[in-house]
Amino acid sequence: MSKPIFDDLFSFSVRRNRLSYFLQILVISLILFPAIGVLVAAASLFGPTDPHTARGIAQEGILGLIILVLIIPYVIIRLASSVQRCHDCEWTGWLVLLLPVPGVGFIFALLLLFVRGTSGPNRFGADPLQDLSAVF
Repeated sequence: MSKPIFDDLFSFSVRRNRLSYFLQILVISLILFPAIGVLVAAASLFGPTDPHTARGIAQEGILGLIILVLIIPYVIIRLASSVQRCHDCEWTGWLVLLLPVPGVGFIFALLLLFVRGTSGPNRFGADPLQDLSAVF
């Protein structure tokens, strides 16, 4: 079993196992990116706008605001889940700052996906896999 993917979306203080981490990234990305695509397509239905007119400025501003409202929670969720994954490996959450570094970030992202978390409780909390096995 795996931790439910929608548990602790915005929490930076718990642990998340590998499968839950991968599925959370996948599901949230599959929801967000098509939604942004639909918004951009809907905005293009109104035709090209001249950015120097009031209508063009308003249209681009509203579209930008909607996309921003979708992107900010996505970034926070991704940061929180990466910190949770670090905690499962008993690493400090500050290591997520390596993710935007070219080369190093890719290797670290692979480590987050493939390194097994510590078995049993650690300084960041109980093992997410043991918590679920106790329920069933």
